[in-house]
Amino acid sequence: MAHISPFLHTLRRLEARIDSAFLGPLLPRTDQQRRQWIDPPIDLQHIPLVDRWIFPEFLPTFCEGFILLGPNTVCFQRGYGPSEEIMNQYAEMISVCFGQSTPAACLSLLKQCSYDFLVFVMAETTQIAAACMVEFHTCAEQIPYLFISDLCTDPQFRAKGYAHQLVHAVHTLGSLLATIPQKNAWKDAVPWDKIVYIGLTVNKTPESSVEDHIVHLYTECGLSTRDENPSLPIIDYNSFTPYSDFNWHLERRPDQIGMWKCITPYTLYEDANGAILHPSSEECKLMYHTFPKPELERVRRHGIIHPHHKELTPLQDDAEVYVGGDECITFQSETSSNLRNTSHFIICTNNSGETFRSRISVPPWFACQIGAYP
Repeated sequence: MAHISPFLHTLRRLEARIDSAFLGPLLPRTDQQRRQWIDPPIDLQHIPLVDRWIFPEFLPTFCEGFILLGPNTVCFQRGYGPSEEIMNQYAEMISVCFGQSTPAACLSLLKQCSYDFLVFVMAETTQIAAACMVEFHTCAEQIPYLFISDLCTDPQFRAKGYAHQLVHAVHTLGSLLATIPQKNAWKDAVPWDKIVYIGLTVNKTPESSVEDHIVHLYTECGLSTRDENPSLPIIDYNSFTPYSDFNWHLERRPDQIGMWKCITPYTLYEDANGAILHPSSEECKLMYHTFPKPELERVRRHGIIHPHHKELTPLQDDAEVYVGGDECITFQSETSSNLRNTSHFIICTNNSGETFRSRISVPPWFACQIGAYP
């Protein structure tokens, strides 16, 4: 099921929105950059590229250096991938899920969008299970956010929790953007060590039960509507470039519901149950997932695979993975070193309860320790 408002039902608006206060990852500081991004002669066949975001070395890579935000969850920056074959699949998926255009027309629109990232859950190295588009929004003196659009799942992979996997992967991306200092055009996009938000919209539908189900799904991911959380800050500003095709005013359209989620630096995952913090976090609570010792090398390589994701083919060479549990991955606040032939996957959390249940597959770099007893 497609969950987030598509761009296919809207008319392309190409009015230049020029304001010297607007900034972004493009950082149009010079006259040349302004001519390129803010007031260009529109050429949708040759949209300028943003400098490549330099990802941290601890992130595993996939397919010519594109990063893995989680097991089978790949992030591509626009202009640096993915392959034409994968883009064709995404275009077809959008067409099927939203039913408003042909795959060829969807592909043409994708090529004419100035999005920043694509995030895919891969069923195998050349097949997409689910995908979304991400555009980075920012403005001087305003809160930056990652706007998620066109999230959809291939019909054969529905009801596996891949929407959760994608949204939480975007959360992880936002956390890294706010945590990893940059030296290129991304340097001032997210002020280092500051908050960034996730924003998305849900279509209002004649069948309120469908609408309620989708809102509930994203509420489980930690997002909330303004009705649910009146303390949400007002995040409302225009794009600085006519190349942007998305609606930046998430709460102005009467046919959509805006939802938001705050990402603080060093918070890699967060939902209603609590958060997984970066392993370097000093003030945190340790929680433990115990697994059989013979699985140690698989866990170190692939992390803990969510039970609903066990049918995905690992993107690394080793095809064997460790699946954590029957219905969910559970971490405990206490563990025993007396358990023979076991190892531990230890995470840093801010969770105050005795258990923590993850809705996603947990990558190995989320762990502060794997294999060592506490």
